[in-house]
Amino acid sequence: MRTTFSRSKGAWTYWVLLALFLFSSGGATLSAEPATFVDDDYTSLTAGWQTTHFDDLADAIAGTDPGGSVTVAEGNYSTTGTITIDKALSLLGPMANVDARTTTTIRSVPYRMPGDASEAIIDGGGVATSIFSINASDVEI
Repeated sequence: MRTTFSRSKGAWTYWVLLALFLFSSGGATLSAEPATFVDDDYTSLTAGWQTTHFDDLADAIAGTDPGGSVTVAEGNYSTTGTITIDKALSLLGPMANVDARTTTTIRSVPYRMPGDASEAIIDGGGVATSIFSINASDVEI
């Protein structure tokens, strides 16, 4: 038995209207996981400045929605106080998803070498006794 589907004008109109409804502001929307970016080279001229793009790690964490992610670019980040993380989030550096072992015998998988220039360095300047205070569950660093 073969099933056929009619391509009548009414059927197409129904599907087009349904799609418009679902993707309008009143219906379901497609959205990615909230993401925030921090780079010590960002300035007030950077698109998304102080909304999704920051030059300060503490500001980026504070500006991230719970469950979101903060992607930290390579660079040097200074802080004179402890950075508090009080919500679930992922803090991803430039070496995220790179094998942390320093051996070179890993087959076809990127690896890091100690002191690699593509790292994010967070410096407490000798003032901060601890860089992070994590006061939430589901924090990934």
